[in-house]
Amino acid sequence: MHARGINYVHKYKEGNMLEFDIGLYFYEQLCKFLEDEKNSDWKDEKFAPSQPKLVTAIVRKKELRDKVDVNFDGHVSMLEYLLYQYRSVANPADFVTRSM
Repeated sequence: MHARGINYVHKYKEGNMLEFDIGLYFYEQLCKFLEDEKNSDWKDEKFAPSQPKLVTAIVRKKELRDKVDVNFDGHVSMLEYLLYQYRSVANPADFVTRSM
């Protein structure tokens, strides 16, 4: 809604993909959330895999394009984000093999 300038909920069409610029915004907001002192409970070690590293927009955009967007459609889906963020515990190849 923020990216398209939509202020009214009834004009919002729900989806499951983000364009790269909004993907950058998502990571930025996630990092800002974790930096805020009132959210210090989320900085616990048990949430470490869920915490993105703070990098510049250029580095993040290259990372999104090269590593996160697995089907190269110019969008970042929630599944692509989750597979990338939890790549240490959820290997996509294992994910596909186990589902067969």
